[in-house]
Amino acid sequence: MPVSDPSPTDRQSLYVIDGFAQIFRAYYALRGGLTSPVTGEPTGAVFGFCAMLIKLLSQYQPDYLVVAYDSEGLGFRGEIFPEYKATRRPTPEDLVPQIARVRELIEAFGIPVLSAPGFEADDVIATLAAHVADHEQIELRIVSRDKDLEQLLTERVVMVDVQQDTVLDPAGLLASKGVRPDQVIDLQTLTGDSTDNVPGVPGIGPKTAAQLLAEYDTLANLMAHADEIRGKRGENLRAAADLLDLSRQLVTLRRDVPLALDLETWRVRPPRTQVLLPLFEQLGFNRFRGEVQDIVAQLAASAPAAAADEPAPAAVAEPDWVTAAAGSGQYTTLRTRAEV
Repeated sequence: MPVSDPSPTDRQSLYVIDGFAQIFRAYYALRGGLTSPVTGEPTGAVFGFCAMLIKLLSQYQPDYLVVAYDSEGLGFRGEIFPEYKATRRPTPEDLVPQIARVRELIEAFGIPVLSAPGFEADDVIATLAAHVADHEQIELRIVSRDKDLEQLLTERVVMVDVQQDTVLDPAGLLASKGVRPDQVIDLQTLTGDSTDNVPGVPGIGPKTAAQLLAEYDTLANLMAHADEIRGKRGENLRAAADLLDLSRQLVTLRRDVPLALDLETWRVRPPRTQVLLPLFEQLGFNRFRGEVQDIVAQLAASAPAAAADEPAPAAVAEPDWVTAAAGSGQYTTLRTRAEV
């Protein structure tokens, strides 16, 4: 049965998975030493990602589905601020081979991957949000808990936590954090982000920033009245004025990533079982076989013309940088536990 929607509509759903955020979430949730009984390789992150994906397909039943990936390196933000993400820790050694396995899994499920040189997955997702704004019949559902994506929320762009079965929309954001989506960039500019090494105003955390924005509405208006704010808070605001523009550039998601925006190629298709089931055998994931067969039957019933086991679209071809990352043991744009 599909998961009930708190605000059902006649719109079709485009789900985008924040790829590395979900990989890292699975990795830290299942660090108990899961390994394949066949190959001996670590599989915790792959298992968790697969379980999330199967739940998404079987219960949420998206009409369209893609995975957004970061590109290699720091991209345009690293050019603006060379210290961007300088505090990142190396990718855990046992996660490196699992990244490639997750990519195999995505390809076997026939799900397109979207990525563009110089941009992060969040920018890809923001570009999809801008695209959806021009298509009233589509609702974008972002599979992520990344706070950076909260600036994208609208009536037709929501964030979904598949594992917890929760949906975050603009009303939920206001209730939980005290800000509107259009205030998120201002909030993050004020607070900075220690995970990404984005500078903020010392002494101003999310709650204080939300209180200031509730009073002044925008960062521009706040800074116009900075001389009226007393004490250390006012001093810190005035001292940080020259850095705020830089921080704002770093936390603002780009909505103009060059992507091939072809909705029909993102339509959910039956998994490529001739590839997926042998992969399950290698990984020791035979418990998922029945659920995959149920998904195939479910999709066949809803779209009889869909051909099972058809080739995955070219968008999921393995790029050179994934192989390079697996060989190097490090991947600087991957996320840490604090972010997911």
